[in-house]
Amino acid sequence: MTFNTGQSCSISGVLANWKVLLGLLIIIITTSIRSYIRLSHVPGPLFQSISSLGFLKTHLDGSPHSEILKWTQRPLIKVGPNSVITSDVKTVQRISGVKSPYSKGGWYRPFRFIKERDHSFSMVHEPSHTAFRSKIAAGFRGSAEMEQAAFGFLDEGYDFYGFLKWNKEFFSVAATSAVLPTLARAAQLWPFRGALPKATDPAGLGKFIRHSEEVVGARYKEGPDGRRDLVGMFMKMGVTKDGAVNQTVLYLTSNPRAYKILLSELDKAKADGLLSSPVQSSEARQLPYLQAVVREGLRIYPGGTPLAFKEVPIGGDMVAGYRLPAGTQVGMDVWGALRNTQFWGEDADLFRPERWLNLAEARFSSMVECLDLQFGYGRYQCLGRPLVFMKMNKTLPELLSRYEFAIVDPVHPADIKNAGFYLMNGFNVVVTVRA
Repeated sequence: MTFNTGQSCSISGVLANWKVLLGLLIIIITTSIRSYIRLSHVPGPLFQSISSLGFLKTHLDGSPHSEILKWTQRPLIKVGPNSVITSDVKTVQRISGVKSPYSKGGWYRPFRFIKERDHSFSMVHEPSHTAFRSKIAAGFRGSAEMEQAAFGFLDEGYDFYGFLKWNKEFFSVAATSAVLPTLARAAQLWPFRGALPKATDPAGLGKFIRHSEEVVGARYKEGPDGRRDLVGMFMKMGVTKDGAVNQTVLYLTSNPRAYKILLSELDKAKADGLLSSPVQSSEARQLPYLQAVVREGLRIYPGGTPLAFKEVPIGGDMVAGYRLPAGTQVGMDVWGALRNTQFWGEDADLFRPERWLNLAEARFSSMVECLDLQFGYGRYQCLGRPLVFMKMNKTLPELLSRYEFAIVDPVHPADIKNAGFYLMNGFNVVVTVRA
């Protein structure tokens, strides 16, 4: 009897390969089941229990905010095998408290845009983060000096160093890679970190860094000089050297009634001598309809919708009525909170500044509290919050009292992409000087 040894070897090889494939399949199925069981009690699409790819796709499409709202309007939503997001304001406030055992998750790491150097947002070591915030907070409080400095980059009328272009490109990549822990870690490793900005770059943030180092370095070399600008305040606090207007204009120009009411208020205030030129933020805060427009603009299209994942501490926690195991990543659903029909009413998708007027104090406070979700709370609150309101209080009156705006293409007024922060392109308007 003879045997075909070649055929026998071939069959053995196939059987061996099938064993390997079967083993891999068993591992994949087992891992998927464990992932599903971990957060199976939390509402959200079934696929999100075993993979973050669906959530990743929403970021690649630039529309995670609207897609998440389609999944469910419950206060807690599952977006990955180990990730949930909540629109419950009280929950986020508790997580962000000074004595909270929660800590920053790996989501923050891709936002480190200088190799091996953290800033306040990307810093995940809690003691270091708290200490650094305490030193730089004074520089973001919206002083009179900051009011004058806020418009300095408008003088030349162009994108200095290509910084704005770099900003849009960077946040698109960072917000997407932050969704998957593996991508988040890889973004800071060789060879990918080689793409991060450097002071030797001819444009973008790198060139901006070089210019900043030269200016700041000279100030630190001279020592404190009494100036109360950002650098002066940082030096005073011991910081070492290393250490949403467009959307509102869009909605205003799309809403002739609100536009007309605001212009009437601004014109009357100017005629009565209540507004100087340039407008001071303190003056703008006295105009009730303007303040309603500012707040409604930030509600209908918040300055950002960062997920800002925090990690559930050892022992687990109850979050928005659901028990979560330790290590679960809990993020903020800003869009869901600001478009919640149960809180804002059935017209939550409409730009209606009047919703902020003539309210009981308790209702007004709860609305402001919800609006502030986009800035975070407690030890994680965005330091730039006062500057956002100052910018809107100064920019909107100046623009709208001087010029008339008409959208070029009402059918498709702009391209808006969500990269944790909204990036707007193609918002073309016809601008004419008001008579």
